[in-house]
Amino acid sequence: YVGAAGGAMVQQFVENGTVTAVGQQPLNEEDSGRIGSYIAGRVGYDFAVRDVQLAFGGPTPMRTAMELEFNYLGAYEKMSVYPNAQAPVGTETFNLNAYTVLLNGLIKFEELPVAPYFGGGVGCAVLYAQNHKLTVNGMVNGQNVDYTTAVANANNVCLALQAIVGIERQLYQNLSMFIEYRFLAYMDVNFNFGSQSTPNGSVGQGGSSSSNDFLANQIVSAGLKWSF
Repeated sequence: YVGAAGGAMVQQFVENGTVTAVGQQPLNEEDSGRIGSYIAGRVGYDFAVRDVQLAFGGPTPMRTAMELEFNYLGAYEKMSVYPNAQAPVGTETFNLNAYTVLLNGLIKFEELPVAPYFGGGVGCAVLYAQNHKLTVNGMVNGQNVDYTTAVANANNVCLALQAIVGIERQLYQNLSMFIEYRFLAYMDVNFNFGSQSTPNGSVGQGGSSSSNDFLANQIVSAGLKWSF
């Protein structure tokens, strides 16, 4: 089968995220509450239906599937930054464009008017952060700081993992519609936005770097699938 989907990234989480202007103290990143866009295409294979005996009830018709997925996620990121145990002192902004290829495995419950399914995937993502800027004005660990870094771009290649839950409804003999929720995480994301120093009081000068354990996105989408 082949399929295509479109939807939105409705929430994003940053785990242990930090950003550091060169020559300044590191700051923590808060989660980004921005909405992003998501589009995907996929090719896959549905294996034969088998009756599986679950822990409760009788045999349940189930089908497994494997698919190769290509997706794009884009968002305008705006994160508050703050020192440890202190109020936010500034913002980090950039445009995120992520291109991901994943190999997914799915388990589908058959012979229902609307067939639920779940699964997961692993793959590789290429992330581009464009027009990045870090603006800080406040007290950082007892020191008054005020600076804005230069606008810069960076990219990163990282591991991508996702969990999938969805429902599928057959419309015609070979055409189905599906609605999905995905939790897509980019692991160990690191960006380097230049090595020039950022003096206190400067505007549009100096580089920065950022890192996190993972950047996770909650995605809701809908699409069509053609089986042949």
